[in-house]
Amino acid sequence: MSAVAADPGVLSAEMQALWARVAADTGPQTDPTLLPAADGRAQSARNNTRWNVNLPPMEVDRQVWVAAESGLGSHPCRMRILSPANAEGGVIFFVHGGGFAFCSPETHERFARVLAEEARMSIVMPDYRLAPENPFPAGLLDTVACLRAVLDGKIEGVDCRPLLIAGDSAGANLALAAILHELRDDRALPDGGLLFYGCYRCDLSGESYRRSKMDPA
Repeated sequence: MSAVAADPGVLSAEMQALWARVAADTGPQTDPTLLPAADGRAQSARNNTRWNVNLPPMEVDRQVWVAAESGLGSHPCRMRILSPANAEGGVIFFVHGGGFAFCSPETHERFARVLAEEARMSIVMPDYRLAPENPFPAGLLDTVACLRAVLDGKIEGVDCRPLLIAGDSAGANLALAAILHELRDDRALPDGGLLFYGCYRCDLSGESYRRSKMDPA
């Protein structure tokens, strides 16, 4: 439970109700960052199942693999592709969050399906390598390789333009980092970004971070 959850002056009534639901569903739990990586991810995956209900139907739900780029340093990477029946063209390249160490395209499935349906665009989600087994920049390089594959038109059945790069939390950080990486190398860039509650600074003493950090107690 977050330290801010006990302060009604910080969170809206809607978020207070959400925190109460999460607490009732899961009860006290070990901080997943203190568990072995596999155990922490399993706990995170279980907790995320509460959101993956009432999934909007997709016309396309498939997976592809992007080959490793030796010059880049990426590894083979799976991508999940979701396309709604009302798709009008273009793609959202969505990078899931999870503190760089947790979650997957599957934990964020409803998020992605709702975004696809509302935007009327296909969603592509890279299953990038996770820390701590794969320290930075492993996840970023996998993300960049997958982004390049989409922008270069290598993914059959996926429109490469317009392309919006998106992500939540750590995924927003990776999305922005991918833009900066490709800007530095003078490569093709996305047409825009949808960055949800990302953390972009090394300084963790800011007010927004202080108010949202997890309280081990």
